[in-house]
Amino acid sequence: MATLRNILVSLFLLACLPVQADTEIITLNFRLGEQLLPVAQSLIGERGKVTAHENQLIVSAPAEAIGELREVLVQLDREPRRLLISVDSQDRALRGDGDYRTLDDIPTDDDMQRPPSDGPATTRIIRRQTLGNGTGIRRIQATEGHPALIQTGQIVPLESTTTDAYGRLQQQTHYHELVNGFYATAYVIGNRVEVTLETRRDSLAGQQTNRIETRDSSTRIGGNLGEWISIAEVDESGDSGQAPGNRRYSTEGPRNLGLRLKVDILQ
Repeated sequence: MATLRNILVSLFLLACLPVQADTEIITLNFRLGEQLLPVAQSLIGERGKVTAHENQLIVSAPAEAIGELREVLVQLDREPRRLLISVDSQDRALRGDGDYRTLDDIPTDDDMQRPPSDGPATTRIIRRQTLGNGTGIRRIQATEGHPALIQTGQIVPLESTTTDAYGRLQQQTHYHELVNGFYATAYVIGNRVEVTLETRRDSLAGQQTNRIETRDSSTRIGGNLGEWISIAEVDESGDSGQAPGNRRYSTEGPRNLGLRLKVDILQ
């Protein structure tokens, strides 16, 4: 009788257990696990856990969820394609005033190479265009899955004081680049594109014109290939914590000036 009771208790406990998660190692052919980890984590969600190691994804989730992930990876784990990323800034979003100059005002070679934050690939600015009404359009070649630097910074004067050999004070001015831009890493899934934006904003620290503050943030956007995607707004109203002529870039708050992005596949 005791044996029957033990069997019934065991069956009851088994029935109450959650669905057992499977653990699989998915080996990628063309991508690193870290590159596809955000997409995999978004797809699996709370159904399981995904980690990355070199060119592998380690997935612990129900078999159905792993199957869905494999179907998506078929589209993503392929030889990276060449992309053309266009960035449109409306009005004077990328222009400077007064003693400030934007990076567009500095002579730039059209074939200048810019290294990404990681990975062997480079990005190349192949064209810069500034329309008469102040609208700026930049087109940048990039490799799918590798970050492309889209820079909208400024050059600002910084002052310092030194003492010469006779003890006299000498004031010197040098120029520092404030990087107000972002790295865009794009992935193409069918007719859609997913873009991870890593934003960096440098600014003068209040009224202290010799100190630079840096703020970083990250976000993801998505849209259709070949269509403009709104990614940010530029607030030029200013505040007491910023020096005159500075701009504040944000994805929230009042809408003054627009910044949008478009991704096309290069044939």
